[in-house]
Amino acid sequence: MIRLLYVLAGIIGFIEWYSVGVYFMAKRCGYKTPSLCFVPFMAFKIQNKLTGTFTVLTIPVKKYHGMMISFFAVILFACFYLFWGQEHLLDENAKLSLKSIMLLIIVVCALLIEISLLFGVKKAYRKMNVEKEGMYTLLSVIPLSVPLLMYIASKNTPKTEEEMY
Repeated sequence: MIRLLYVLAGIIGFIEWYSVGVYFMAKRCGYKTPSLCFVPFMAFKIQNKLTGTFTVLTIPVKKYHGMMISFFAVILFACFYLFWGQEHLLDENAKLSLKSIMLLIIVVCALLIEISLLFGVKKAYRKMNVEKEGMYTLLSVIPLSVPLLMYIASKNTPKTEEEMY
């Protein structure tokens, strides 16, 4: 049970760290209540409002927060089932099979989160009129750098909706 709390704390920590960058962008873009970014998963909704729809692997993302909630929930439930199986299953082969399947689900969801994060911040950098958008996107592969890059990008004048396209 304690391991599941560590996973939950990691997820909430990542979301709150990401919220810092979205907060600065929302503040610069004139969003009415940028402090709502610090409510879990609201940063994804606010970023979606600021940047509009974007595509992830040719799939249009209209509700970024809903997609992220789904991915994080799947990761949390897969971890829960994995930890439960490790404690309650008696057969070692069953434990190994369960571990392989749950880790595959966790890795796939984590990769989809990372890919959608990259496409989302790329659109945000475009909105914030960043000159070196490609370099910022490449540096965003490291999730810990995203809030810092968003803060730097928020110093620019944001594009209007007509300038975006």
